[in-house]
Amino acid sequence: MLMNTPKSLPVKVCKIESDARNTAVWVKHIQNDFEIIWILEGTGLHTINGEQYSLSQNAVYVALPGDYHELLINPGAQGYIVRFDTSRPDQVDSDYHTINESWLYYYFSKTPVLRLDAGKHDKMKNLIMLMEQESAAYSSLHSEINSKCLQLFQLYLRQHIELLSNPSCTYKMNSLLKQYFWLVEKDFKTQKNVEYYARELNVSANYLNHMIKRASGYPASYHIRQRLFQEARKKAQYAGFSMKEIAYYLNFTDISHFSKFFKSMCGISFSEYKREELKRAV
Repeated sequence: MLMNTPKSLPVKVCKIESDARNTAVWVKHIQNDFEIIWILEGTGLHTINGEQYSLSQNAVYVALPGDYHELLINPGAQGYIVRFDTSRPDQVDSDYHTINESWLYYYFSKTPVLRLDAGKHDKMKNLIMLMEQESAAYSSLHSEINSKCLQLFQLYLRQHIELLSNPSCTYKMNSLLKQYFWLVEKDFKTQKNVEYYARELNVSANYLNHMIKRASGYPASYHIRQRLFQEARKKAQYAGFSMKEIAYYLNFTDISHFSKFFKSMCGISFSEYKREELKRAV
């Protein structure tokens, strides 16, 4: 059983309460919001873009906007799903929006799983319970309270990430890096050159490349290409999308250019990838 908060809220909390007999299944779909899945008890299976991850206790699983997503919750499982929509900046503050579009996207696009430290378990659970209660109360300040609670929850996640990372790693991004990843997420379909992002950030392309490479190990152009490929791959997983349609969606003016781009990123041609996906879906 899944208990939902009102749809109009920018932050939605759903309580997972699977009974002892039935398996709950969320059918495959393209994710619209950021979704955080936290299993407190029990097990299940999380499929993201064709990759399967076994759900276990004290781990957070994330589906990002645009992910091809399926969730299976085994009987007796309990936990929470938190969804939030970063396309509504009028209802959340700018720091909240920046966090979502930078470190959260960057980390979880690489691996959609994060094991939690038991020491933070109770604090994080209390934040989710508070968001759930505030949503049910639907007070005049519910959006602001829930947004602040979500920021704290995200900061605890970020703390876990930084403890797992080298101190010089990307997850300790300064203001420039946060803005860069936010811009890439916003404009990657129309702006594919590093020079555009450098101009928007009032720095030189060389300086931006240097800062991004020092933080992540890869130049700025790498992250643009990876984001483009990730989006192309998601669209390709649907039988109804042709190469021409995906190329148009990603603003490639030349289909042959898109075809070469896809093969260079994937190692196989677009048609071969589609055939493999169709076999896997059967």
